[in-house]
Amino acid sequence: MGHGYINATGVFPQAEDVIDGTGKFIYDILKNTPARRCESKRKIYKQRGDSMERYSVVFSSSTGNTKLLADAIDEALPKENRDYFGEITPEVPESEMLYVGFWTDRGNADKTALEFLQRLKNKKVFLFGTAGFGGSEDYFKKILANAESTLDGSNTVVGEFMCQGKMPQAVRERYMRMKAQPNPPANLDMLIENFDRALSHPDAEDLERLKKTVLK
Repeated sequence: MGHGYINATGVFPQAEDVIDGTGKFIYDILKNTPARRCESKRKIYKQRGDSMERYSVVFSSSTGNTKLLADAIDEALPKENRDYFGEITPEVPESEMLYVGFWTDRGNADKTALEFLQRLKNKKVFLFGTAGFGGSEDYFKKILANAESTLDGSNTVVGEFMCQGKMPQAVRERYMRMKAQPNPPANLDMLIENFDRALSHPDAEDLERLKKTVLK
């Protein structure tokens, strides 16, 4: 199970983050900024519907949230221009334009996506992803910046999009067990509220906003 919440030993890294720097950063961001459902940015280099531009949509999606975004992108773009759609593979598509999707692990793109981004050369890249903690545009920007920093300088990031994604129920159960312990972290209630807000995402509004961002 992914999104950084459960590993093979049954530990919940995101839940444990409430007591380290990552958790404190999330806590401060969620506490001090207005709720924002998604972060999107489109840098205009070439229209996405350009009939001459070949593209591929590649993604890493552990729980299905990011695949929903990938499906929305695929619906928005002309199929005749598509070279590949699917999970990240060791092979980099030859397409000039790549839409690269990821899920968030400790404030960054997941390992599979990061390793793929590191292999890219001379590509136009549109980054898209989901994160369980979704109450802040600043947090989304930090994740996207971390992912973008992995890219070789020969690539050009032409657009970005992030939104909140639902988390496994086991995460909430973990929070509740932590809350029952002596001296639980002060931000647990906020994290539980965030979990509950995430349950409906990505929703239809998130997907429509992504399509509009892609087609700008």
